[in-house]
Amino acid sequence: MEPGGLEWLLVPMQQLVSWGAAGAMVFGGVVPYIPQYRDIRRTQNAEGFSTYVCLVLLVANILRILFWFGRRFESPLLWQSIIMIITMLLMLKLCTEVRVSNELNIKRRSFAAADSKDEEIKAPPKRSYLEEKMLSGLFQKPSLSGQLNLTTLCVSMVSFLFFPQAGQTKYYMRQRSTSSDSVIFFQLQLWRK
Repeated sequence: MEPGGLEWLLVPMQQLVSWGAAGAMVFGGVVPYIPQYRDIRRTQNAEGFSTYVCLVLLVANILRILFWFGRRFESPLLWQSIIMIITMLLMLKLCTEVRVSNELNIKRRSFAAADSKDEEIKAPPKRSYLEEKMLSGLFQKPSLSGQLNLTTLCVSMVSFLFFPQAGQTKYYMRQRSTSSDSVIFFQLQLWRK
């Protein structure tokens, strides 16, 4: 077999893997928000979703796009920022609509209850099972297993957020590394030790 015999297969495979990696990088950040979006829309309840996360991601992606104007980087990272901004805006729009409609329903119910003909004393609203558990847990000393679970959760979340960014940085450094970038990276590695 000649040395360049498999090159006709290897080059398209490398291109296919490169496109797949770029597609995963662009759309990978959006995937976790799809079930959240569907769940919020289905239940009409946005209580568990933090809009501060959307704010942080919006600021980070806007800054990344502004950085792109100063120093161009790979286009998949730019598209990832654009798609994440669109996703965060859609999530904020949905959460705002759901929260406003829930508040209007509560105000309508309280207005209707205050307007009722019979002026009997109403009992305070019953708390849900989750509210009772949360309130009872506030006054208890935390257990070691609870602290370990919280620590495990925090480490998992930080690693979930850190490793994709580290992978993107490594990809960027391999694609666009210059001698000065390599020197700076080497100095950072020495400084860590």
